[in-house]
Amino acid sequence: MAAKQVLIIQEVIKQYRVPFFNQLHQRLADQDIQLTVAYSAPNAINRAKADNADLPTSYGVIVPKREALSGKVVYQHLTKQVCKADLVIAEQANKHLINYPLLLLNQWGTKKFAFWGHGRNLQAQQLTFRDKLKQRLLRLPSWWFAYTQSTVDYLAAEGFPKQRITNVENSIDMSDFKRELSTITNDEVAQFRQELAISDTAKIGLFCGSMYAEKQLPLLFDSLREIFASTDNFHCLFIGAGENADTVDKFCQTHPNAHYLGPRFGHQKAIAFTSADIALNPGLVGLGILDCFAAGIPMLTTDYPNHSPEIDYLDNGKNGVITAMSSAAFAKATQEVLQTPGTLKQLQENAKQSSAHYSIERMAENFADGIAAALANKP
Repeated sequence: MAAKQVLIIQEVIKQYRVPFFNQLHQRLADQDIQLTVAYSAPNAINRAKADNADLPTSYGVIVPKREALSGKVVYQHLTKQVCKADLVIAEQANKHLINYPLLLLNQWGTKKFAFWGHGRNLQAQQLTFRDKLKQRLLRLPSWWFAYTQSTVDYLAAEGFPKQRITNVENSIDMSDFKRELSTITNDEVAQFRQELAISDTAKIGLFCGSMYAEKQLPLLFDSLREIFASTDNFHCLFIGAGENADTVDKFCQTHPNAHYLGPRFGHQKAIAFTSADIALNPGLVGLGILDCFAAGIPMLTTDYPNHSPEIDYLDNGKNGVITAMSSAAFAKATQEVLQTPGTLKQLQENAKQSSAHYSIERMAENFADGIAAALANKP
């Protein structure tokens, strides 16, 4: 019997997705399923981000693309690849014109088609026409590859059959960062503390990420002011860059126990994470939580309404803490964790255990299992 053919459509390939596709390709090959990932060359906006990549030609194929309305409408030339595929998987995005004929072919029973995505715009303050269109279309594919459990729950609540949803548990490859963490010595941590005038007994909080409005930095600043007022034995590190980096720098200049380190990568980033006791991020939580798990530090955040799907990985009170969205509540929770050694230790241990679960290997396994189930599913 000929191998089943699966086509995944991506607009471009980002560097962080390459390890996932490599692993998925191998897992499917082991099941006699041939994977093709079709993508196009990045436009000027994507090229400027300098985070694009190419896939091995053994399963990656570059296809022509046309855009309109400054990239708000995209058409990729995929006729040959679609015709060969037994299952086509595409991003759930209104701008991709190829999705509409594929949905029709799926409805007619001539081509199995699946969506991969969040299910909805998680940062939307109110439903736009585009959001409503996305909501109406989500019931039409034959299968769904959902980022996290909250996406599964949302799709099921919208009427899509739960038995035809795969929770892929979205992740990225953490192997390089884990290797860096494993090389950090006690002497490096001691030197790091000494350079920042942080005593051996002081607790350290860490913010690491892009610095923009959704991160709720003013709330974090207010919380830190409360904490600093009650103790001299706590410091907070800020790692990252972004449009609000200047406000972070100004805050740190006026608060000696706050330290802005700028962007840090590789070994230097690993030293900072190893030195920290907890992560503080009252605003939008995304894949950065996986860095915290890898380092064994629990994340404290708030019930901010527009988190990315990966907030699902934070089990409140087990591997992190979610508070009400106020500086007082956030400061109180931070102090309670830091002042209760048993609680802090348990949170740290559970965060470390979570790192073993949310991995690129598990994501590839979940996705491959979902593809096999989608291929076997009868319309």
